[in-house]
Amino acid sequence: MTAELVHDVDTTAEAAVVGGLLHLPATAAADVLDQLVDGDIADPHLNEVLRAVRDLVGAGTDPTPDFVRRALDKTRHRFPGGATPGSYLAELLTAAPPPGAMSTYLKLVNDARQLREATAVVTRLRQAISSGDVDQVLHQAAQGLASLLGDQPQRSDGEHLRSRLLRRDQLKSLPRPAPLIDGTLDQRTVALLSGRSSTGKSFVAIDWGCCIATGKSWQGRPIRAAGPVLYVAAEGAFGLDQRLSAWEQAWHHEADLFVTLPEPVNLFTGVGFGQLLDVVRDGLEGRPWQLVVFDTWARSTVGGQENNNSDSTTAFGRIDQVRQLGPTCLVIAHTDGSDSKTRGATALEDNADTVYRIKGDSGLLELDRTKRKDGPRDDRVALALRTLEVGRDLFNDSPITSCIVQNAGGQDHLLAGKAKELLSVFDDCFADSGCNKTELRNAAAMPPATFDRSLKALLRAGALTNVGTDERPRYKPGPNRD
Repeated sequence: MTAELVHDVDTTAEAAVVGGLLHLPATAAADVLDQLVDGDIADPHLNEVLRAVRDLVGAGTDPTPDFVRRALDKTRHRFPGGATPGSYLAELLTAAPPPGAMSTYLKLVNDARQLREATAVVTRLRQAISSGDVDQVLHQAAQGLASLLGDQPQRSDGEHLRSRLLRRDQLKSLPRPAPLIDGTLDQRTVALLSGRSSTGKSFVAIDWGCCIATGKSWQGRPIRAAGPVLYVAAEGAFGLDQRLSAWEQAWHHEADLFVTLPEPVNLFTGVGFGQLLDVVRDGLEGRPWQLVVFDTWARSTVGGQENNNSDSTTAFGRIDQVRQLGPTCLVIAHTDGSDSKTRGATALEDNADTVYRIKGDSGLLELDRTKRKDGPRDDRVALALRTLEVGRDLFNDSPITSCIVQNAGGQDHLLAGKAKELLSVFDDCFADSGCNKTELRNAAAMPPATFDRSLKALLRAGALTNVGTDERPRYKPGPNRD
């Protein structure tokens, strides 16, 4: 923390508590807020942040730095040193206590508040004694003792409920769900991907996960919160290396932040679940998980009755505990024989925020969104699996293959006119070396809007892939060159 923000030990503890709240989901933050009493946070700037956090949590919204910053922008509060709300919050995030230490800092701020109150009582008592007024001395002594020994009473259940009521203007100001994959998955939600065996469910989940782990767009849709992905391979990790190798080979990205747990965590009995919560809570090398995948629902709920809503709700409640720690959760499940609904209890689809169903075979897969709690529901994408060789067998020198997900239409379906012309320019000038956006634009000599539309079509079709970043793109041939 900077010198402008932290002036003494008390404020350091206060900054740790308020900074720690920015890392917590709404439910966990509410528990911390319930342990704070008036006066625990003395610093006026930290109090301003705390008010914004209370408003968000009272509305059931996670107090993420982005949501808190938006709330602070409206207050026009002047932070020390001319800091913007964003830079002030960035400093606060560095002050957050390590996992499990929040209670220690809560006690520090509580003790500091009591010491401030005791000091104030002593000062008033000294003033009364110096005045020589015995009645005033006794009054100040009694009032001071009552203040020190009678901390604010705990709020009743009714007061707690009233504190969470939303007026119409507060309801309007609630933040909307933030996208994880634009137009596909939202942050801090639970999504369900279901389909029959051999319909590419795991390939789609891996494709989503690798795009989130690397920041590469999915089917032309930007990733809005790239970061670590945890893949709970309840059916075992056999074959995952080949699938990830195929994806990395096709898209020229290393999925280093795609992490696999090669064993199940039982969401019904809870075996191993506490350890999973610790892993999710700690993040990956200080970075929060953006996506946690459970593949599959059946292998993650052994011991529960598949068609029992109570058992499914119990297991789903554990998934929601993971979601409350920050990441989006994706559950992979099987559909029934008719392919019309997810197999098992209705509670699985009922409790999910987003439901995608996949049908077809490797030549043509239809990914269809059938439910979305917030935002437009309809989304249908035609996909196909493309086989790639990723190595040779050491014993008989036969090819080792796996598949990647690509648009089912290929180039001819997605590309027309100027897009094909732009691809031809790329192949003639940059097929071996690759190029940046400026080099390709100059070589194509197209109007800016036409160039942008054509380039997006090439990327969406997989004819080109961006091996750089969104800010500094560099294009190379993509896997879909048929």
